[in-house]
Amino acid sequence: MLPPWAEVQWSKASLGQTFSRATYAKPGLLEADFNGDGKRDVAILVTRKSPRSQGILILHQGLPQYHVVGGGSNTSSNMLYSDFSWATDWKLYTKPTTSEVTFDKSGDVLGDRTVYLKHPAIEITKDEQGGGMIYWNGKRYIWIHQSC
Repeated sequence: MLPPWAEVQWSKASLGQTFSRATYAKPGLLEADFNGDGKRDVAILVTRKSPRSQGILILHQGLPQYHVVGGGSNTSSNMLYSDFSWATDWKLYTKPTTSEVTFDKSGDVLGDRTVYLKHPAIEITKDEQGGGMIYWNGKRYIWIHQSC
């Protein structure tokens, strides 16, 4: 169930016309201050109605815009636009650092680097196959690739 402020934002933006709330991973929503403004935000698992694909819709409390990550095609090279139907787990990540796997232009693994996090991130994974994190960098959500 969405907090009352989020329910109002969902309705005002007519999000139910494009998305349905989903439970392809548990729990169905996460709450944290994702953008660092001191207010609790929500991340909601959603299914885009057409074309059918799965993603995450993020509402920042007190701000009218919403952010959709995932919910695109399985062929997207940018995970922020990919279909998240592969995901089996998601959770809040609140540690101050994480590691990001880096790649060269041909897709070969170069290594990893430390990423410093000012706000909670959303960790999304598939059992024993890895995944990544969704993180607000102050302007937009970015994908931080992780290995298992």
